Amino acid sequence: MSIDYAEKEREFIENLQADTGRDLEQWMAAITARGNVHRNDIIDWLRQYRFTFSKASWLERIHHNGGRPIYAEKPDLKALAAEAFNPPPGRSSRAANQARPAMAEPAVAVEAPRPATPASSIPVPSDTSGAESLDALLAKGKAFRPLAQYLLKTITGACPAVTIGVRGGLVTCGSAAEFAVIAISARELRLGLALGGSIPRDGLTVAKITGAGPHITHMAVLTDARQIGQVLTTAIYEAHTQVQALAKS
Repeated sequence: MSIDYAEKEREFIENLQADTGRDLEQWMAAITARGNVHRNDIIDWLRQYRFTFSKASWLERIHHNGGRPIYAEKPDLKALAAEAFNPPPGRSSRAANQARPAMAEPAVAVEAPRPATPASSIPVPSDTSGAESLDALLAKGKAFRPLAQYLLKTITGACPAVTIGVRGGLVTCGSAAEFAVIAISARELRLGLALGGSIPRDGLTVAKITGAGPHITHMAVLTDARQIGQVLTTAIYEAHTQVQALAKS
């Protein structure tokens, strides 16, 4: 039987006030006020309040997600994967399976993080790409085209107001300002994210994408749909919220 994590999370959040004397918003404020930046430090601190390790970890993940529940309103990754890898007419399922490259885990970067980029220097995306130019970029991915489509569906699922465009050979993602770019080739996809001065983590490295602006600080090298999970979706959402906050300030 599959576990409905969204339902378990909803119950956990609803019972926080009764179980601990604080609701979710109060716990988020308490964690922020505590000033811990490392995940293990936050979890250890929460354990002092008689949270089990799993619930302390869950609360830390929600805080790391900007106070938003992890499983609420997230894209159905399994459904998206099935849609993205559904072979088009005339192409056998065997050929589609052969086109899926094996998963390659990106190396952890050791370079120093870049400082945050002023909002005035971040491009403002516009929906001027047109179907043909976007299709032309996706076509460069060849066997990776379904992976690129899956990634775009994940981005629009996590950030519903996003505008998808094309600039300088890159797919761009943004609303008030650009927060992500995608470089597509027949060897791999490179997803660049505007995450400011945060240290690369969770499989992200320092961005190295030709044509990306200095605001694109982190990247993930993608060759398999299994890399596009909850952790990467959270990083995408973080980049979106950070850039929008900069643009509004």
